[in-house]
Amino acid sequence: NEIQLAGYKILNALWLIGTQGTKFVDRDWITEELNRHRPLLGDCLSSFASCFPIAFFEPEFNGNNKHASNISQLSPEANDVMTNVARTIPHLTKVITEIEEHAESKATYEDAPFVVEVILPCVCSYLPFWWSVGPQKNKQSTEPKVTNVTVEHMNSVLGSVLKLVHNNIDANEAPWMKRIAVYTQAIILNSSTTLLEPYLLPVSERLKIKCED
Repeated sequence: NEIQLAGYKILNALWLIGTQGTKFVDRDWITEELNRHRPLLGDCLSSFASCFPIAFFEPEFNGNNKHASNISQLSPEANDVMTNVARTIPHLTKVITEIEEHAESKATYEDAPFVVEVILPCVCSYLPFWWSVGPQKNKQSTEPKVTNVTVEHMNSVLGSVLKLVHNNIDANEAPWMKRIAVYTQAIILNSSTTLLEPYLLPVSERLKIKCED
């Protein structure tokens, strides 16, 4: 229980600092440091999401998860931690919608770097991890569902990533593209061929034009 509580504290802190950290500071040097280290926060969340035994983006399934404890009942401090987690960590549906809206808006990386550097690494690790134990992968299982992650979720995220690449392909420097390519490998393995025409081909065409120029 104590280890699980500590895990939630880490999750809450990393997510809050990574996605909203610059809102809480008014000193330029702190903002610069947060911006510089944001990719590392994404790395930490990616690692966390690939091993934490509770589907933290889908708290409605906690009651079915044998690893989940009713931490909020342990102490007033624990209750405060879980209350903060509930306020800070959005639901999976909301997270994916935010990624989709960011991609559809044709925004640049600079418009919301936390989406690329923090949210995407976390989600790209979370989805394949929970899909592997979810109902779509284990159709014969009689155990209660502990997640509702599907291939469609991974297709949606990968499609959004390809749109982001397409929208930012003319950027002079975009090291985030190399980083996100690493994170998306796990969901590429489980993606469907339906992504080829609407997402992959447009990116390939843009790359071809850029090379010819």
